[in-house]
Amino acid sequence: MLNTPNSREILTGVDTLPQNIRIKANEMLIKIMDNEGLYTLIGELKPISDIYFESPYSNDKDHLLIINNIRRALRGISNDNLSFGLQIRNYKGQYFFDLWILRKELVEKKILEYRSSFFSNGVRYDISLHDLLIKLEAGDFPNKRMVYGLLFGYPKYAVDFFCNPERFNEIDNVGSGIGFDSKLFKIDTYDPNGGFIYAIPKNQIPTKEDSVIYKKGKMILSDYKYRRSLYSSAGGVVDAIKLIKNWYKDIYNENIRNCKGNKTKRTKLMNEEIL
Repeated sequence: MLNTPNSREILTGVDTLPQNIRIKANEMLIKIMDNEGLYTLIGELKPISDIYFESPYSNDKDHLLIINNIRRALRGISNDNLSFGLQIRNYKGQYFFDLWILRKELVEKKILEYRSSFFSNGVRYDISLHDLLIKLEAGDFPNKRMVYGLLFGYPKYAVDFFCNPERFNEIDNVGSGIGFDSKLFKIDTYDPNGGFIYAIPKNQIPTKEDSVIYKKGKMILSDYKYRRSLYSSAGGVVDAIKLIKNWYKDIYNENIRNCKGNKTKRTKLMNEEIL
């Protein structure tokens, strides 16, 4: 069974957006679903996702306008359960965007599962995306890496490895936690340059939990590729708004039918061995 937020309704606010802002909302949804944000929107793999990309606008006037339009678009597709946010970074005169998505019910579920770890870091069930990003950016958590790892959907053993303070004197890149003693475990995304990625010990054989994450991701991605083709125009433009709205309705109805219909295909995907 694939789970989506509890209601079949999503993006209800998008219908009231001006056409130019609706187009920008559609662009942002494509960016999200072509990358790891897909696994926050669909299924239960990632309570939070962050998509990082370079702004195509170098002119300050154009850049400020596009930022305002993106933020209006993200407000228009946010609701009580799904929050979208944008952070702006400037490096040597070039702007970069962090596009965030938070699914509240998955965040609450993860906090409930690891309540002592989150509570000791000052993270409560009702934390907003805005407050969480401020804390993550400022490093206000006693164990920022643990909070980050769990909310980004990493398995607990991978989070423990990621957070081990003994590693940080010798690893190559303290910021990412990736070093000589680790390797990357990747769940593919539609964008070949993206991925749902986390570090595991270099000699670690993928665990059962890794395998489950991989198979669920493969199932979601396969479904997305099929749907993406259905909602692509002859010119290659994807109607992401219609795609995700209808996908939620389909999964809602399928869950009501207790996963009847497409069960054979999904069972086959789940039985495939990890590569």
